[in-house]
Amino acid sequence: MITDGKPGHQNQLRGLGSALANSVETEITWLHVRDYPLKWRALISRKALSLNLTPDQSGLPDIVIGAGHATHKLVLSLKRQCQSFTVLLMKPSLPYRLFDACIVPAHDSPPNRPQVLKTLGVLNTITPRTEQADHAQNTPGLMLIGGESKHYHWDTTEIVAQISEILQQDPEQNWMLTNSRRTPEDFLETLSAALNEQQQLTVIPHTETPPEWMKENLVRSNPVWVTPDSVSMVYEALTSGAQTGIFKLKEKKHGRIVRGLEKLVDDNKLITFEDWHRHHEMPRYQGPFFEAGRAADWLLERYRIAKSG
Repeated sequence: MITDGKPGHQNQLRGLGSALANSVETEITWLHVRDYPLKWRALISRKALSLNLTPDQSGLPDIVIGAGHATHKLVLSLKRQCQSFTVLLMKPSLPYRLFDACIVPAHDSPPNRPQVLKTLGVLNTITPRTEQADHAQNTPGLMLIGGESKHYHWDTTEIVAQISEILQQDPEQNWMLTNSRRTPEDFLETLSAALNEQQQLTVIPHTETPPEWMKENLVRSNPVWVTPDSVSMVYEALTSGAQTGIFKLKEKKHGRIVRGLEKLVDDNKLITFEDWHRHHEMPRYQGPFFEAGRAADWLLERYRIAKSG
């Protein structure tokens, strides 16, 4: 796994790595691009990296996977030195033909090619629950609150009003809510004042959640509501198998992220607050949503074809 150290990219790599390990015996080694500074001149001149490989070359990687533009040079260098099968988890900034496989979110509009897999959103580390999510009395709901973003105008008052309506619709449903680093400082204070110490909702600030809190609670909560600016959390909620809704925020532009969420709504995998407000019903279960697993199966088949050829 080739990483640039960015949490989002590492999350994608871990998600695919875990899914691969569920299918085949896997030994994963992580390399950080900062430890292997490369110039394009060195790559073009076929200068070898110092990877401390064993004398018989048994340490050569079969598959090299990178996420992030900064990983391209190291991925290609390993391909040239080790004859490894190379994979990118993104739309590359170099020609697709340089890589053996690319796994790209559909909202990035990748081309239709045999070596390209289009996914619904980016991959993540969530493993779907084994049973269909339901409204069992002891199953809490979960609300995930983001904040300012490039894609949506944030509105604390609007989000608090929507939370209040959701709580009032089902007084027997218990909820947990957490925010993020992007959440405006006045949000929790405004929420507390509006709810007036209502016991139905437990607020857990992100500063008080351990590293695995989100992952553990997504797979045991239902339903889940997410602000649309938190796109990665929307896809994580869907992967968990929870009935998922997105709060209403005004979009800044009708770009690829917004269109991607609209596609999920059109496919009945996701519901908007506006639609829920009209019917007070969450979307019905549409079957497993496990893009990391689908990507792993596809990648192993591409690798098998490449090696058999």
